[in-house]
Amino acid sequence: MENTSVVIDLGGDWCRTGLGGRNHPMLAVPEVIGYQSYPENPGPSNPKTRKIIGVANLPLLRQIPTEFLVQRREVTNWDAMETVLKYSYEHLKLKAEDHPVLLTGFLVNSLNHRQKLMEIMMESFNVPSVYIGNHAELCLFGSGFLTGLVLHSGTGITSISPVCNGKVKELSTKVFEMAGIDVSLFLHKALFNKNMNLDSLSQRNDMDIVKEKLCYVSKHPNQKDSAVDSVSSLPTMTALPDGKIITLAKELRTSPDMFFWTSHGDFPNLDLSSEVIETVIKCDTEERAILFSNVVLSGGNTLFSGFPERLLWELNNIRPHWFPAQIVSRPNRVFSHGWEGPSCPAYQPSTTNT
Repeated sequence: MENTSVVIDLGGDWCRTGLGGRNHPMLAVPEVIGYQSYPENPGPSNPKTRKIIGVANLPLLRQIPTEFLVQRREVTNWDAMETVLKYSYEHLKLKAEDHPVLLTGFLVNSLNHRQKLMEIMMESFNVPSVYIGNHAELCLFGSGFLTGLVLHSGTGITSISPVCNGKVKELSTKVFEMAGIDVSLFLHKALFNKNMNLDSLSQRNDMDIVKEKLCYVSKHPNQKDSAVDSVSSLPTMTALPDGKIITLAKELRTSPDMFFWTSHGDFPNLDLSSEVIETVIKCDTEERAILFSNVVLSGGNTLFSGFPERLLWELNNIRPHWFPAQIVSRPNRVFSHGWEGPSCPAYQPSTTNT
Protein backbone atom coordinates (compact mmCIF):
# COMPACT_ATOMS: atom_id res chain seq x y z
CA MET A 1 0.00 0.00 0.00
CA GLU A 2 3.00 2.27 0.45
CA ASN A 3 3.40 4.84 -2.36
CA THR A 4 -0.22 4.34 -3.44
CA SER A 5 -1.82 7.72 -4.01
CA VAL A 6 -4.38 9.03 -1.52
CA VAL A 7 -7.45 10.69 -3.02
CA ILE A 8 -9.02 13.49 -0.98
CA ASP A 9 -12.26 15.03 -2.19
CA LEU A 10 -13.15 18.28 -0.41
CA GLY A 11 -16.79 18.73 -1.31
CA GLY A 12 -19.44 21.13 -0.11
CA ASP A 13 -20.21 19.26 3.12
CA TRP A 14 -18.14 16.03 3.21
CA CYS A 15 -14.43 15.26 3.06
CA ARG A 16 -14.09 11.88 1.35
CA THR A 17 -10.77 10.05 1.51
CA GLY A 18 -9.49 6.81 0.05
CA LEU A 19 -6.73 5.09 -1.88
CA GLY A 20 -6.31 5.50 -5.61
CA GLY A 21 -7.31 2.49 -7.68
CA ARG A 22 -10.45 1.74 -5.66
CA ASN A 23 -14.03 2.25 -6.79
CA HIS A 24 -15.14 4.29 -3.79
CA PRO A 25 -13.73 6.29 -0.87
CA MET A 26 -12.79 4.52 2.35
CA LEU A 27 -13.94 7.28 4.70
CA ALA A 28 -16.36 10.21 4.62
CA VAL A 29 -16.09 12.89 7.31
CA PRO A 30 -18.63 15.72 7.64
CA GLU A 31 -17.00 19.11 7.09
CA VAL A 32 -18.52 20.36 10.31
CA ILE A 33 -16.94 20.89 13.70
CA GLY A 34 -18.69 21.06 17.06
CA TYR A 35 -17.70 22.99 20.13
CA GLN A 36 -18.46 21.38 23.50
CA SER A 37 -17.86 23.15 26.80
CA TYR A 38 -15.87 21.30 29.43
CA PRO A 39 -17.98 20.58 32.51
CA GLU A 40 -15.14 21.42 34.88
CA ASN A 41 -13.63 24.85 35.39
CA PRO A 42 -11.03 25.11 32.60
CA GLY A 43 -8.86 27.69 34.33
CA PRO A 44 -7.20 30.69 32.67
CA SER A 45 -4.65 28.69 30.64
CA ASN A 46 -6.87 25.86 29.37
CA PRO A 47 -9.43 25.90 26.55
CA LYS A 48 -13.04 26.32 27.56
CA THR A 49 -14.29 24.09 24.77
CA ARG A 50 -13.15 21.01 22.88
CA LYS A 51 -13.60 20.29 19.17
CA ILE A 52 -15.86 17.42 18.09
CA ILE A 53 -15.67 15.89 14.58
CA GLY A 54 -16.41 12.62 12.82
CA VAL A 55 -19.38 10.46 11.82
CA ALA A 56 -19.34 8.61 15.14
CA ASN A 57 -20.08 11.91 16.88
CA LEU A 58 -23.01 12.94 14.67
CA PRO A 59 -25.62 12.40 17.46
CA LEU A 60 -23.60 14.69 19.75
CA LEU A 61 -22.97 17.21 16.95
CA ARG A 62 -26.74 17.53 16.49
CA GLN A 63 -27.03 18.80 20.08
CA ILE A 64 -24.13 21.26 20.42
CA PRO A 65 -23.06 24.45 18.60
CA THR A 66 -21.49 23.59 15.25
CA GLU A 67 -19.71 25.34 12.42
CA PHE A 68 -19.69 24.23 8.78
CA LEU A 69 -16.27 24.67 7.24
CA VAL A 70 -17.32 25.31 3.61
CA GLN A 71 -19.86 27.92 2.56
CA ARG A 72 -20.68 27.71 -1.12
CA ARG A 73 -17.17 26.95 -2.43
CA GLU A 74 -15.14 28.86 0.14
CA VAL A 75 -13.40 27.30 3.14
CA THR A 76 -14.23 29.52 6.11
CA ASN A 77 -12.04 27.83 8.75
CA TRP A 78 -8.74 26.43 7.52
CA ASP A 79 -7.55 25.35 10.98
CA ALA A 80 -10.67 23.22 11.42
CA MET A 81 -10.30 21.83 7.88
CA GLU A 82 -6.74 20.79 8.75
CA THR A 83 -8.19 19.00 11.79
CA VAL A 84 -10.60 17.10 9.53
CA LEU A 85 -7.74 16.05 7.23
CA LYS A 86 -5.65 14.93 10.20
CA TYR A 87 -8.60 12.93 11.53
CA SER A 88 -9.00 11.26 8.12
CA TYR A 89 -5.34 10.16 7.96
CA GLU A 90 -5.40 8.89 11.54
CA HIS A 91 -8.70 7.04 11.11
CA LEU A 92 -7.39 5.25 8.00
CA LYS A 93 -4.02 4.60 9.69
CA LEU A 94 -2.15 6.22 6.81
CA LYS A 95 1.18 8.01 7.10
CA ALA A 96 0.80 11.15 5.02
CA GLU A 97 4.51 11.30 4.17
CA ASP A 98 4.31 7.87 2.47
CA HIS A 99 1.61 8.73 -0.10
CA PRO A 100 1.31 11.21 -2.97
CA VAL A 101 -2.04 13.01 -2.91
CA LEU A 102 -4.74 13.73 -5.48
CA LEU A 103 -6.92 16.61 -4.26
CA THR A 104 -10.24 17.35 -5.86
CA GLY A 105 -13.37 19.31 -5.09
CA PHE A 106 -14.81 22.59 -6.33
CA LEU A 107 -13.02 24.73 -3.80
CA VAL A 108 -9.70 24.01 -5.55
CA ASN A 109 -10.72 26.25 -8.47
CA SER A 110 -9.67 29.36 -6.51
CA LEU A 111 -5.98 30.29 -6.69
CA ASN A 112 -5.96 31.25 -3.00
CA HIS A 113 -7.50 27.93 -2.08
CA ARG A 114 -5.00 25.99 -4.17
CA GLN A 115 -2.13 27.82 -2.52
CA LYS A 116 -3.54 27.21 0.97
CA LEU A 117 -4.14 23.53 0.23
CA MET A 118 -0.58 23.14 -1.05
CA GLU A 119 0.74 24.84 2.07
CA ILE A 120 -1.23 22.54 4.39
CA MET A 121 -0.40 19.32 2.53
CA MET A 122 3.29 20.06 2.05
CA GLU A 123 4.09 21.79 5.37
CA SER A 124 1.63 20.28 7.86
CA PHE A 125 1.42 16.75 6.45
CA ASN A 126 4.75 16.49 4.61
CA VAL A 127 3.26 14.60 1.67
CA PRO A 128 5.79 13.70 -1.06
CA SER A 129 3.76 15.27 -3.89
CA VAL A 130 0.38 16.84 -4.59
CA TYR A 131 -1.80 16.91 -7.70
CA ILE A 132 -4.80 19.24 -7.59
CA GLY A 133 -7.26 17.79 -10.08
CA ASN A 134 -9.98 19.67 -11.88
CA HIS A 135 -13.36 18.36 -10.75
CA ALA A 136 -15.01 18.49 -14.17
CA GLU A 137 -12.10 16.79 -15.94
CA LEU A 138 -12.03 13.99 -13.39
CA CYS A 139 -15.80 13.48 -13.66
CA LEU A 140 -15.51 13.15 -17.42
CA PHE A 141 -12.54 10.77 -17.20
CA GLY A 142 -14.46 8.69 -14.66
CA SER A 143 -17.29 8.33 -17.17
CA GLY A 144 -14.92 7.19 -19.92
CA PHE A 145 -14.88 10.34 -22.07
CA LEU A 146 -12.30 12.94 -23.04
CA THR A 147 -14.83 15.42 -24.46
CA GLY A 148 -18.18 16.25 -22.96
CA LEU A 149 -20.10 18.64 -20.75
CA VAL A 150 -20.14 18.12 -16.98
CA LEU A 151 -23.17 19.37 -15.09
CA HIS A 152 -22.44 19.31 -11.37
CA SER A 153 -24.85 20.30 -8.63
CA GLY A 154 -23.84 19.80 -5.02
CA THR A 155 -24.47 21.44 -1.68
CA GLY A 156 -23.35 25.00 -2.38
CA ILE A 157 -22.96 25.48 -6.13
CA THR A 158 -24.16 24.28 -9.49
CA SER A 159 -21.80 24.42 -12.45
CA ILE A 160 -21.67 23.67 -16.18
CA SER A 161 -18.21 22.85 -17.53
CA PRO A 162 -17.39 21.95 -21.15
CA VAL A 163 -14.33 19.69 -21.41
CA CYS A 164 -12.62 19.15 -24.76
CA ASN A 165 -9.82 16.64 -25.31
CA GLY A 166 -9.37 16.23 -21.57
CA LYS A 167 -9.10 19.93 -20.71
CA VAL A 168 -11.84 22.07 -19.21
CA LYS A 169 -12.67 25.28 -21.08
CA GLU A 170 -12.40 27.66 -18.13
CA LEU A 171 -13.73 30.70 -19.98
CA SER A 172 -16.91 28.82 -20.95
CA THR A 173 -17.55 27.33 -17.50
CA LYS A 174 -20.58 28.67 -15.63
CA VAL A 175 -20.94 28.60 -11.84
CA PHE A 176 -24.21 29.40 -10.06
CA GLU A 177 -24.59 29.94 -6.32
CA MET A 178 -27.84 28.02 -6.25
CA ALA A 179 -27.73 24.39 -5.22
CA GLY A 180 -28.88 21.86 -2.63
CA ILE A 181 -28.62 24.23 0.31
CA ASP A 182 -31.17 26.50 -1.40
CA VAL A 183 -33.68 23.65 -1.60
CA SER A 184 -33.08 23.06 2.11
CA LEU A 185 -33.54 26.75 2.94
CA PHE A 186 -36.81 26.85 1.03
CA LEU A 187 -38.18 23.66 2.61
CA HIS A 188 -37.22 24.71 6.14
CA LYS A 189 -38.90 28.09 5.71
CA ALA A 190 -42.04 26.46 4.29
CA LEU A 191 -42.24 23.79 7.01
CA PHE A 192 -41.33 25.79 10.12
CA ASN A 193 -41.98 29.40 9.06
CA LYS A 194 -38.49 30.50 10.07
CA ASN A 195 -35.09 30.76 8.46
CA MET A 196 -32.71 27.81 8.70
CA ASN A 197 -29.45 28.25 10.60
CA LEU A 198 -26.74 27.34 8.07
CA ASP A 199 -24.36 26.30 10.88
CA SER A 200 -26.89 23.99 12.56
CA LEU A 201 -26.09 20.36 11.76
CA SER A 202 -29.46 19.17 13.03
CA GLN A 203 -31.43 21.55 10.80
CA ARG A 204 -29.33 20.81 7.72
CA ASN A 205 -29.43 17.08 8.39
CA ASP A 206 -33.22 17.17 8.84
CA MET A 207 -33.70 18.91 5.51
CA ASP A 208 -31.33 16.44 3.80
CA ILE A 209 -33.52 13.60 5.07
CA VAL A 210 -36.67 15.31 3.81
CA LYS A 211 -35.11 15.93 0.38
CA GLU A 212 -33.75 12.42 -0.03
CA LYS A 213 -36.90 10.65 1.15
CA LEU A 214 -39.72 12.82 -0.22
CA CYS A 215 -38.59 15.16 -2.99
CA TYR A 216 -38.26 14.68 -6.74
CA VAL A 217 -38.04 16.59 -9.99
CA SER A 218 -41.02 16.69 -12.34
CA LYS A 219 -40.01 14.75 -15.44
CA HIS A 220 -41.56 17.44 -17.63
CA PRO A 221 -43.05 20.86 -16.81
CA ASN A 222 -46.67 19.70 -16.90
CA GLN A 223 -46.17 16.59 -14.79
CA LYS A 224 -47.20 18.21 -11.52
CA ASP A 225 -50.53 19.23 -13.09
CA SER A 226 -51.16 15.80 -14.58
CA ALA A 227 -53.84 13.52 -13.20
CA VAL A 228 -51.34 10.66 -13.32
CA ASP A 229 -48.09 11.39 -11.51
CA SER A 230 -45.42 8.84 -12.36
CA VAL A 231 -43.68 9.50 -9.02
CA SER A 232 -46.81 9.44 -6.87
CA SER A 233 -45.75 6.09 -5.40
CA LEU A 234 -42.96 7.82 -3.43
CA PRO A 235 -43.69 8.29 0.30
CA THR A 236 -45.32 11.54 1.37
CA MET A 237 -44.07 11.53 4.96
CA THR A 238 -40.90 10.68 6.87
CA ALA A 239 -39.61 10.71 10.43
CA LEU A 240 -36.77 12.95 11.57
CA PRO A 241 -34.13 11.78 14.09
CA ASP A 242 -35.96 13.55 16.91
CA GLY A 243 -39.14 11.58 16.11
CA LYS A 244 -40.97 14.44 14.41
CA ILE A 245 -43.11 13.33 11.46
CA ILE A 246 -42.84 15.50 8.33
CA THR A 247 -45.53 15.43 5.65
CA LEU A 248 -44.98 17.32 2.40
CA ALA A 249 -47.64 18.69 0.10
CA LYS A 250 -47.08 17.98 -3.58
CA GLU A 251 -45.86 21.49 -4.39
CA LEU A 252 -43.13 21.08 -1.78
CA ARG A 253 -42.18 17.60 -2.93
CA THR A 254 -41.32 19.07 -6.33
CA SER A 255 -39.25 21.91 -4.86
CA PRO A 256 -36.11 20.61 -6.70
CA ASP A 257 -37.86 21.85 -9.85
CA MET A 258 -36.15 25.13 -8.94
CA PHE A 259 -33.15 23.87 -10.92
CA PHE A 260 -35.35 24.26 -13.99
CA TRP A 261 -37.42 27.28 -14.78
CA THR A 262 -40.60 27.48 -12.70
CA SER A 263 -43.23 30.16 -12.34
CA HIS A 264 -43.63 29.63 -8.58
CA GLY A 265 -43.03 33.05 -7.05
CA ASP A 266 -41.44 31.74 -3.83
CA PHE A 267 -38.81 29.62 -5.56
CA PRO A 268 -35.35 30.75 -6.55
CA ASN A 269 -34.97 29.87 -10.21
CA LEU A 270 -32.23 28.42 -12.39
CA ASP A 271 -33.08 27.78 -16.03
CA LEU A 272 -30.58 24.93 -16.18
CA SER A 273 -31.43 23.57 -19.63
CA SER A 274 -31.11 26.96 -21.29
CA GLU A 275 -27.79 27.52 -19.52
CA VAL A 276 -26.51 24.17 -20.83
CA ILE A 277 -27.50 25.07 -24.39
CA GLU A 278 -25.99 28.55 -24.12
CA THR A 279 -22.72 27.06 -22.85
CA VAL A 280 -22.49 24.56 -25.72
CA ILE A 281 -23.38 27.11 -28.39
CA LYS A 282 -20.50 29.34 -27.21
CA CYS A 283 -18.02 26.52 -27.89
CA ASP A 284 -16.43 25.84 -31.27
CA THR A 285 -18.76 24.53 -33.96
CA GLU A 286 -16.95 21.21 -34.33
CA GLU A 287 -17.24 20.58 -30.54
CA ARG A 288 -20.97 21.17 -30.11
CA ALA A 289 -22.35 17.82 -31.30
CA ILE A 290 -20.14 15.72 -29.01
CA LEU A 291 -20.73 18.06 -26.05
CA PHE A 292 -24.49 17.58 -26.43
CA SER A 293 -24.05 13.81 -26.77
CA ASN A 294 -21.94 13.52 -23.57
CA VAL A 295 -23.75 15.53 -20.89
CA VAL A 296 -22.35 13.96 -17.71
CA LEU A 297 -24.17 14.48 -14.40
CA SER A 298 -22.35 14.87 -11.10
CA GLY A 299 -23.31 15.78 -7.55
CA GLY A 300 -26.05 14.90 -5.10
CA ASN A 301 -28.81 17.06 -6.58
CA THR A 302 -28.66 15.12 -9.85
CA LEU A 303 -29.72 12.05 -7.84
CA PHE A 304 -33.22 13.45 -7.35
CA SER A 305 -35.69 11.12 -9.02
CA GLY A 306 -36.69 12.65 -12.36
CA PHE A 307 -33.67 14.98 -12.68
CA PRO A 308 -31.98 13.22 -15.65
CA GLU A 309 -35.30 12.72 -17.41
CA ARG A 310 -36.32 16.37 -16.98
CA LEU A 311 -32.99 17.63 -18.30
CA LEU A 312 -33.15 15.31 -21.31
CA TRP A 313 -36.76 16.26 -22.03
CA GLU A 314 -35.96 19.98 -22.00
CA LEU A 315 -32.77 19.65 -24.03
CA ASN A 316 -34.61 17.64 -26.66
CA ASN A 317 -37.35 20.25 -26.87
CA ILE A 318 -35.38 23.49 -26.90
CA ARG A 319 -31.93 22.50 -28.22
CA PRO A 320 -30.95 22.94 -31.88
CA HIS A 321 -32.46 19.85 -33.51
CA TRP A 322 -29.34 18.92 -35.43
CA PHE A 323 -27.55 18.12 -32.17
CA PRO A 324 -28.89 14.95 -30.47
CA ALA A 325 -28.72 15.16 -26.68
CA GLN A 326 -27.69 12.31 -24.41
CA ILE A 327 -27.50 12.33 -20.60
CA VAL A 328 -24.89 10.21 -18.80
CA SER A 329 -26.11 9.57 -15.24
CA ARG A 330 -24.09 6.83 -13.58
CA PRO A 331 -25.52 5.49 -10.29
CA ASN A 332 -22.22 6.10 -8.47
CA ARG A 333 -21.66 9.56 -9.93
CA VAL A 334 -21.08 11.11 -6.49
CA PHE A 335 -17.64 9.41 -6.57
CA SER A 336 -16.86 9.67 -10.29
CA HIS A 337 -14.37 12.53 -9.90
CA GLY A 338 -11.94 10.72 -7.62
CA TRP A 339 -12.29 6.97 -7.69
CA GLU A 340 -14.24 5.80 -10.73
CA GLY A 341 -12.95 5.18 -14.24
CA PRO A 342 -9.79 3.78 -15.82
CA SER A 343 -8.55 7.20 -16.93
CA CYS A 344 -8.82 8.87 -13.53
CA PRO A 345 -5.46 10.15 -12.21
CA ALA A 346 -6.16 8.22 -9.01
CA TYR A 347 -5.11 5.16 -11.00
CA GLN A 348 -1.83 6.80 -11.97
CA PRO A 349 0.02 7.83 -8.79
CA SER A 350 3.21 8.46 -10.75
CA THR A 351 1.55 11.45 -12.46
CA THR A 352 1.12 13.42 -9.24
CA ASN A 353 3.27 16.49 -9.08
CA THR A 354 3.90 19.66 -7.17
